[in-house]
Amino acid sequence: KTFPLSHKCKVFAWCVLIVWSMAACFVAVIYGLRFDMQYRALLDESNPNYAAYAKEECWNASLALKSEWRLSDEWFAEKQRERQMQNEGSFAGSDAASWLLSIAHSMLLSLILWQPLICYVKTWIKIWMFTYHLKLSFDPTNVVNLCKHCCCCGISSAEDEQDLQSPIDINTV
Repeated sequence: KTFPLSHKCKVFAWCVLIVWSMAACFVAVIYGLRFDMQYRALLDESNPNYAAYAKEECWNASLALKSEWRLSDEWFAEKQRERQMQNEGSFAGSDAASWLLSIAHSMLLSLILWQPLICYVKTWIKIWMFTYHLKLSFDPTNVVNLCKHCCCCGISSAEDEQDLQSPIDINTV
């Protein structure tokens, strides 16, 4: 029995892991949908002319109300253009596309560069451990023994020769 706790603890841990992963995916999707949002024009109820805009059918007959509407519309269009330029100024032309490109870039970098590089380095370290007759695992004791062999501190060459010349007991192997 390798797991010291009851089977219910193992099932509970898996359930917590699944719920946590689903919550993280949900949060990522929610925040991903918030990219590239545009402004939305709403009537300002605190405006002193709100009653004229809301209730009168021919509010645009007044020059003051027409000017206010045009200036508000121009201000809103300018804000919308600024927002669009900010979005277009990002890495892939929009925030959502930049986010997706960043994820794809990270995944490809991991698959093409980092995973093969880590396998390569681990293989050479294991070959190095094999050279000094150490177990082929990365536990702390093994790494310390490998460092001792490499740095020539703590292991003498006489001990190495004795290890090499000692007979191997077939019953223990």
